[in-house]
Amino acid sequence: MCVLQSRSVFNSTDENDWQHGNLRKLYFVEARPKENGRYCIVEQTFSSKGKPEGLRDVLADPYSARTQVHEYGGGAVVMGHGGSLIFSDWKTKGVYRLDPETKEVTCIIKGDRDVYYADFNTHGGFSNELVAIREDHRSEEIVNSIVAINTLDKTVHVIVEGADFYSHPRIYARSNDPTRKPRLSWLQWDHPHMPWTGSVLYVAPWTSGPSGEPGGKVGKPQVVAGNPGEEGISQPTWGLDDGNLYFCSDRTGFWQLYCLEDGATEVRQITLKGLEEGDFAGPEWRLGTTFFTPLSQEKIVALWTKHAAQRLVTIDIRSSTYTFPPYPAMNKRFPSIHATSNSSFAIIAGTADAPSALYNIDLVNALNTTILKATTDISNISDAYFSTPETISFPRKHGSIHSGLSYAVLMRPINPEYYGPDHTLPPCIVLMHGGPTSNIPPEFNLSFQYYTSRGFALAVVNYLGSSGFGRDYRKGLDGEIGIMDVADGVSCVDYLASMEYVDRTRVGIVGASAGGYATLQSLCTYPNVYAGGVSRYGIGDWKRCTEETHKFESRYLDKLIYGDRDLSEKEKDDLLRQRSPLFNAEKIKSPVLLLQGSIDKVVPPNQAKEMERIVTENGGEAKLIIFEGEGHGFSQAKHIKAAVEEEEKWWLKNLVREGQP
Repeated sequence: MCVLQSRSVFNSTDENDWQHGNLRKLYFVEARPKENGRYCIVEQTFSSKGKPEGLRDVLADPYSARTQVHEYGGGAVVMGHGGSLIFSDWKTKGVYRLDPETKEVTCIIKGDRDVYYADFNTHGGFSNELVAIREDHRSEEIVNSIVAINTLDKTVHVIVEGADFYSHPRIYARSNDPTRKPRLSWLQWDHPHMPWTGSVLYVAPWTSGPSGEPGGKVGKPQVVAGNPGEEGISQPTWGLDDGNLYFCSDRTGFWQLYCLEDGATEVRQITLKGLEEGDFAGPEWRLGTTFFTPLSQEKIVALWTKHAAQRLVTIDIRSSTYTFPPYPAMNKRFPSIHATSNSSFAIIAGTADAPSALYNIDLVNALNTTILKATTDISNISDAYFSTPETISFPRKHGSIHSGLSYAVLMRPINPEYYGPDHTLPPCIVLMHGGPTSNIPPEFNLSFQYYTSRGFALAVVNYLGSSGFGRDYRKGLDGEIGIMDVADGVSCVDYLASMEYVDRTRVGIVGASAGGYATLQSLCTYPNVYAGGVSRYGIGDWKRCTEETHKFESRYLDKLIYGDRDLSEKEKDDLLRQRSPLFNAEKIKSPVLLLQGSIDKVVPPNQAKEMERIVTENGGEAKLIIFEGEGHGFSQAKHIKAAVEEEEKWWLKNLVREGQP
C-alpha cells in the first residue's frame, strides 16, 4: 500500500496560470514499503484546462526524499530555482538538486550521516539561496540551527543559532516591489518545552548573500508572538505578496488564526464566530505539516478541528467570515494543504468512508475537483464491509480525575456474510494512540477495517491529554501520564460494556510508542480488565528512555510526569520508577505481544527485551519479535505485513479463543 506523505506537496505554475486556475504540475512524496520504505517524488501533470493527465516518478532509486531532523522528519523537498526540486536524501543525509524533466540528480551538500537537513524554504523559486533547519550530531552536544544554502556555490552558512530547536524558516520577498526588504520568519523553543508549549515566533530583515560570498544575513529579530509555557505558536505562513504573516496561537485555549499585517507592530486575531472553540493547528511532531494556506490576499482555506474531527473551511480574511465548502469532512493527523491557484488547493486527507488521498479541490467548479492519487484502491470492495467511525464520549470513572468526559472513536464489527452467535457480544480491541500529545480522528483506516470486518469492535481512545480538544484537555495529562491515559481506557471499556456494545471478558489493548506504553501500563495497573495486549515499540522504563532517547523528546516527559511539582532528584527517580511498567511487569497477568524495531532510537529495543524477560520469569506469557532494520515505526512491506499477521494471531488466540471450549 502506498502512503502519501502529508508534508511534501508543492506546485509549479506561473503567475498567469495561477490567476486563471491553470495548474500545470504538482509534486508529492510517496512512501513505498515494497521498495524497502523508499520515499519517491512523483509528478502529476495537468492539461492546459487544468485536467489531470499523467503520473510519473521523477526520483530514481536509490534516492529517498526523507529527513531525520527531530527523528520524526518532514519537510524533505522544496521547489528550487528554475523549476528544480531540492531534497534531502535519507541514506546519505546529503542535500541534492533534482531536475524533474531529466531526473538528473546533482549534489549540493555532500552527505554526512551525522548532519541532518530539513524544512527547506525559498521565495517562490526565484533565488539560488534557500534556508533550512540543520541538526548537527558531530559533537557530544547536538546543535540545531537555521542555515542558508547557496545552491550554486554549494555553501552553507549558519544564520540563526543559540536556541535548542527551530522550525518553519520562511522567506518573504515582495516580487512587485524590489525596494521592500525581504524578511525571514521562524519558530524557536528551548528545553524543557515542546513546540506546542514553548515556541516563539520571530521575524527579521533578510539579506540574500551574493554569489561567491557567505550566505544570507539576518538583521535584528522581532518577537511576534509566544510565551513559553503559556502559549503555543504554530505554522507561521506568509501571505501572497502582501507582507502579512499568518500563524496560529492557543492563547485563547484553542489554536486560532492570527495575523501580523505588513507594517503593523501588533498582531490581530482573525475572529470567526462559531469556530472559537476549535483548532486550526495541531502539535507539530513532523516538520512541514500545514493546516491552512492562503489562496489570495483575501482568502484562506483551512482545516478546523473539534473533538479530533476536521472540516474544511474557507475564510474571508478582511470580513472575518467563513463558509464550509460542500465536501466531506477530511481528517489527517499530519495534514498537508497547499494552494494550487487562487480558487483551488491540493490536500492530503481521508474521509469517514474513503482512505487518505491526494485531492485537488476547486472551490469554483466542483467538476474540476479530482482525486489525484489514493493510498489504496478500494473499488473492488463493497461498502457493506466497511464500518463507519463514530465519535463517542464517556464519563471518567477511574484514575485521579473523575470529573468531565473523555472521548473515543468507535467502529462496530460488520461483515454481511457472517453473524455472531445469538445472545453474544463481539470481542473488542482498545487502541491507545501514540504521542501522547496526538489523536486519532474519525477517519477511514484499512487497518481498522481489517479487524471490524473480521468480527472485532474497535475503540480508539482519545484519552485526556490528546490534541484536537483544546488546550485544557491537552494539558490534562500533565503530571498524570500513566494514570489518566490508562484510566480513560478502562472508563471506555466500562462504557462500552454497559451499553452492551462489547463482551467485557474479551477485550484486548494495543498501542504504539506512547500508546504502547499505555498498553503496558494498563496491563500492570488494571490486570483483570484486558484479556491480552500488543505493544508496538512501547516505553517500559521512563528513566532509561529519557537518558537514551533523542534530543527532541529528551525533556518531553518533564511536564507529563512531574507536572508543576517541585521535586528533588530522588523524588523524580521514584516517580519515574512508579510510572514505568518495566518495574511493575510482575503484575501483568494477560498475554502480551511485543513488536519492536532493531534500530529504534526513540525507544531502544533493550526495553522490550527486558519486558519479555520479567513477564516470563514471573509466570506470564510474553512474545517478542524484533524487526531488523526498522526504527520507531515499520516502513518495509514485509515487516508491516508480518506485524499485522502476528497481531491478528494474538487476538484470535486470546480474544476469539479459537479452538478453546
